[in-house]
Amino acid sequence: GSPAGYVWRNAERCVSAAKKAGGGRVEVYPGLPPADAGRRLTLAAQLSRALADGELEVDYQPLTDLGSSRVVGAAALPRWRQDGADLPRAEFLEAAEVTRVSVGLGDWVLSESCARAASWHRAGWAASLWLSCSPAQVTSPRFAESVLDALASSGLPPHALILEVPGQALLDGGEVLMRGAGELRERGTRLAVDISGAGFAAVARLGQLPVDLIVVGPELVAGLGADAAAETLARAAAAVGRDLGLTVAA
Repeated sequence: GSPAGYVWRNAERCVSAAKKAGGGRVEVYPGLPPADAGRRLTLAAQLSRALADGELEVDYQPLTDLGSSRVVGAAALPRWRQDGADLPRAEFLEAAEVTRVSVGLGDWVLSESCARAASWHRAGWAASLWLSCSPAQVTSPRFAESVLDALASSGLPPHALILEVPGQALLDGGEVLMRGAGELRERGTRLAVDISGAGFAAVARLGQLPVDLIVVGPELVAGLGADAAAETLARAAAAVGRDLGLTVAA
């Protein structure tokens, strides 16, 4: 079968297509044309080689506290260039997820970014490091071990690391995710969950996971002021966070 994250994204595409067509209808995901499927497999194989050859980089986007307008940290994102041009991040991340390369990619970003964030701390800037994890990464039996190894080797304080878990992983991760998340939380690492489009079943499991933050995803934030449905969902997500005593991030 296909990885859960891949299935979930395709389901979201069908929902979006149904809405654009006026609603009240069913959309069926047609699957990838053979050429696109081949492109994805080729891309995943190239990505695996690029990882082994050290061709990837990590970009850092600032995290801002809206109350004070201070930059309080950075989000780490993989960057891959071919022939002098950046490859679309969404494209190679999806290829990585479908082919399970995402676990190795996630471990590499984790190691590189923890080392960089540790250097910020040594220089006097106590910044937070935000990492978005893939479904395959957080449901791997070695997830907690990989995180703790990266923290130990880099010297980054566990409380400085925020790990974002995709909402669908709450349904797919089961005991593996719960055990790993609990171990990381005990060490001081903070956990965030993106519940945008996660569904009621996933939201209902929030109380079982040691979560610190709820994330309102960019697809909802982009619709604020222009899309009534997106605005309603964003407000609902924020209300869930407040009611659970969690920090809300966007």
